Amino acid sequence: MHKACRQYLNLNLKLGQEFYYQGLPFCVIDAVFSIGVKYESVTNVVQHVSQHFKKTAFRAAGSHYPPQAQQWRISELLAEYESRSSESMAESVYQNKCRTSSRSGILKAEAVQRFCEVLAAHQIETFQDMERLFQAPQALAHLQTQIQNVHGQSSGISFQYFLMLAGSEDFVKPDRMVQRFVERHTQQRSLTQAQIIAHLQAAHAQLILDFPDLTLRQLDYAIWSYERERKS
Repeated sequence: MHKACRQYLNLNLKLGQEFYYQGLPFCVIDAVFSIGVKYESVTNVVQHVSQHFKKTAFRAAGSHYPPQAQQWRISELLAEYESRSSESMAESVYQNKCRTSSRSGILKAEAVQRFCEVLAAHQIETFQDMERLFQAPQALAHLQTQIQNVHGQSSGISFQYFLMLAGSEDFVKPDRMVQRFVERHTQQRSLTQAQIIAHLQAAHAQLILDFPDLTLRQLDYAIWSYERERKS
């Protein structure tokens, strides 16, 4: 795997702007809406939300978390649901009526609400709250369990991607793009999430010998970017 990564990937690729959101609600929205769709649709959703609430979506690329006072908070987004139904939010705010799955899925607009309700219950409002959580593995595992109990979130892919968007360097998003790359270059099929992650971790352990600043998050992004270009 690490040989394929060296051959095909830009391992010095800078992270995209989605890794530099101005507020944590954008991370939830991106993580929920990105599953099973082309990323352009997620970009549109983020733009609609930013314009509707007059919230700046992104901070400067490469920058650390903005001061808490400048961040859009989880409770602020949840407050919008108090006077609107999920259907109304989907239609007028997100302008996207996609569901978490074609069979018995709920609106992604509702999934965002439920995801945020779990975060709020854990008193997570800002990036700094997540930064503290990254240092508490048991609390993070408990949060993951509760998020995966949200309808349509049982795979955990959205949650892992949320952690990446929120600033963690230690997770990957084992979605179809990443799975395709790993299976092609390991000549294996139907890999589980755990197996995909294990392959990436093993490749990363080799790659950092020559790319000491490379993180798992950056490796994941390099793979996703390569597969996106390859598919287009």
